[in-house]
Amino acid sequence: SQAHTSCSTRTARQKPEAGYGSGRPWRVRCWKSGRPKNRARRRVRRVSNNASMSPDQFDHAADLISQADALIVAAGAGMGVDSGLPDFRGKDGFWKAYPALGREQLDFYRIACPEAFRAHPQRAWGFYGHRLKLYRETQPHVGFGILNRWGENMPLGCAVFTSNIDGQFQKTGFAASAMQECHGSIHHLQCL
Repeated sequence: SQAHTSCSTRTARQKPEAGYGSGRPWRVRCWKSGRPKNRARRRVRRVSNNASMSPDQFDHAADLISQADALIVAAGAGMGVDSGLPDFRGKDGFWKAYPALGREQLDFYRIACPEAFRAHPQRAWGFYGHRLKLYRETQPHVGFGILNRWGENMPLGCAVFTSNIDGQFQKTGFAASAMQECHGSIHHLQCL
């Protein structure tokens, strides 16, 4: 029978059991693949120059990455900030990127909705046109490429689940078939 184990108790190459995840709470799981640990550890340290993790935490993270058979990236609004994209969670970042909306005291949720297209179509299309231009011109930061390379080097590859609509993962080379964009994409129009 196939068994699974949590990262803290892994002992041998293990694969998920049938029905993994069905009806059970989600927990981080790793499966040992026997690849050298040093390569992943160097990558984690190279990325983490300014992070607030201890060396032991980095070593632990590198061990988990080096033993994984697959990488699942779950990303949200903060992922693109280092690429220069605004974070829409706070008014400061949003209004700095869109000062005209700041002057009108319009927050993201009031302009990024179907009602905005009905009530003020020119403003709504202008907002989305500006965002589309920004997203097309912005180059993904180095972290996207690092995650993609890690995934490409794993036996079962990589999958991405993101709430981002900016297309930064695709620009980096992540496979479209492995992408789940839960809020859709600004690069594809849909009817209201």
